[in-house]
Amino acid sequence: MTGIAGKACRIEHGRARANVGANTVRFTGDGTEEGGREVHGLFLSYPGMLRAQHVFESVIHQEMITMLRIFLSMFLSMLCLFASASAVGQNVQDPVRSAVQQLLAQQTAGLPGQISIEIGQADPRLALGACKQMDAFLPSGARAWGRINVGVRCLSGSSWTIFVPARVRVEGEYLVAARALGRGQVVGEGDIAPMRGDLTELPPNMIIDARQALGLSVNVAMAAGQPLRADWLKAPVAVQSGQIVKLLARGTGFSISHDGRALAAAQPGQTVQVRTGGGQVVSGVARAGGIVEVVY
Repeated sequence: MTGIAGKACRIEHGRARANVGANTVRFTGDGTEEGGREVHGLFLSYPGMLRAQHVFESVIHQEMITMLRIFLSMFLSMLCLFASASAVGQNVQDPVRSAVQQLLAQQTAGLPGQISIEIGQADPRLALGACKQMDAFLPSGARAWGRINVGVRCLSGSSWTIFVPARVRVEGEYLVAARALGRGQVVGEGDIAPMRGDLTELPPNMIIDARQALGLSVNVAMAAGQPLRADWLKAPVAVQSGQIVKLLARGTGFSISHDGRALAAAQPGQTVQVRTGGGQVVSGVARAGGIVEVVY
């Protein structure tokens, strides 16, 4: 504020100005006196000028309150719009998760063990329109096992396709080597032991039934506690190459047996050629115990 008591002065605050006379003050918001507000009888002395400054500051205060109310109104409007958009997104997310849950429950119905399904959230940044009918699906080559992404497409109401992360756990028993097993060793009952855990975290081709391992030959060395895999076991050799075998010929009403020499190694059930004592070569099916069966 400038000036002295009884003299003209001007008070400025931002764009607002007050032109002060001896007995009057005119307030304007744009630097001009037109459209201003005039107050009389306040500037007879320096204390009067202080009162004029107080009136001027009150006007500025009212303008600030008005601006604050406008800002608050805009902020609340934006907040309502955001809450509305979030509600729409949540309304879409819930049926999406339900569709994924239903699909995975169907896909895992026949699996052994205890099934648990965890479904994640779709990307919250996606602007999904309302959907009347959804279809959940597994990508080509995928199965409901371990960590997967499940597709969900909208069939009616909107047109979008998204993928939702999920995890399928299968808690069950599997077999491990009870002790170290050497290559070529035939698996017996004392060589295996059950173990429990999440089957989806294990390597593929795990053996969960002892009948799938007993009597088979180990084709790789295995340490104690190592899970048994089907591709690490094979049927033991029934006939070795060059072995003297019993050739058993059977037909309607007769059965003949004599010795011969196997020309190749064979597992039970495989066909192998045998040379007889007379030099004739015949084909038969290898059986356990060094027997080759020929059926006529």
